[in-house]
Amino acid sequence: MPTTIAPRVEIFLDDSNFYNGLQQQFGEGRYDIVKLAQRIVGARTLSRMNFYTGLVDPGRQAQAAQKQQSFLYSLSKLPIPVQVFARPMKYYAAWPAVPPQEKGVDARIVQDLIIGAVDNTYDVAVLLSGDQDFIEVVQLLHSRFSVCLETYYPAARRHLYEAARPCFAHAQVITKEFYDSIR
Repeated sequence: MPTTIAPRVEIFLDDSNFYNGLQQQFGEGRYDIVKLAQRIVGARTLSRMNFYTGLVDPGRQAQAAQKQQSFLYSLSKLPIPVQVFARPMKYYAAWPAVPPQEKGVDARIVQDLIIGAVDNTYDVAVLLSGDQDFIEVVQLLHSRFSVCLETYYPAARRHLYEAARPCFAHAQVITKEFYDSIR
């Protein structure tokens, strides 16, 4: 009897976009990354969880930077394979009136999505972001590679899905029940 190989799933988590979307929809953005991965992957095989974030400047926000570093270190201790990509936040002259911004995170997500498709490291790419900056890469992956694309998103961050709907094999709004299951 032939054995069935579970599809390899790689998750691409745009932390700031995902967190802020949850916060906007549910009043808080905290979630358990392991529960999130398990909910998405199910009986399939998790190849890797890619976690993308901006780094707080310890010279400007010492307490927040220390808390963030502790959290990022804890990701390396999880029972799932997590790779962290962190870029320093850009602080403008008007800071703190103007909050810092992530720079380079979206470009890295695009790069990793394409390299993974080219190198055949996944069968299913799950993009956890509603950012419209990913429309072109989603369309490229859909049209040029034999990979499935999925997305899970807070209702407030539905822009990517709505713009590239035909490209996703599966898409799901994060409901209150879903959110409660990943906290």
